[in-house]
Amino acid sequence: MYNAGFFLPAVAAAQLAYAATILSFLGGVRWGALVTAVPGDPDLAPSWAQFSWSVAPSLVAWGALLVPSVAAGQLVCGAGLVAAAAVDLQQRSFPAWFRGLRFLLTFFAVLSLLASTVCSYTLGSLFPQHSDYLS
Repeated sequence: MYNAGFFLPAVAAAQLAYAATILSFLGGVRWGALVTAVPGDPDLAPSWAQFSWSVAPSLVAWGALLVPSVAAGQLVCGAGLVAAAAVDLQQRSFPAWFRGLRFLLTFFAVLSLLASTVCSYTLGSLFPQHSDYLS
């Protein structure tokens, strides 16, 4: 969008949908880890709180898709990615390679969402917006 010089709403909406899919997937990773956890592991003991947290990313992603503004949805999804990463990076039973990869991918995903949000406020659109018809 930056190179084109125009905000492209369809691209931003597709980016949001992809980010929401990834956020939901991350909840599934936690759910799978809980289901296959070794009994007695204090770091990843299956509990209502752990299983609730594994469902939370999907609910945040769904909420981000329901927000009327794509930019606001991107911010909600970015916050969900950061929150999920904060919890997953503290999980010592996850392998070190997974935590490292998780940090890098989250960093670039959130950076991408923020860049798209900034473009939505700083670049003009190629297509008329709903607000353009009100003036």
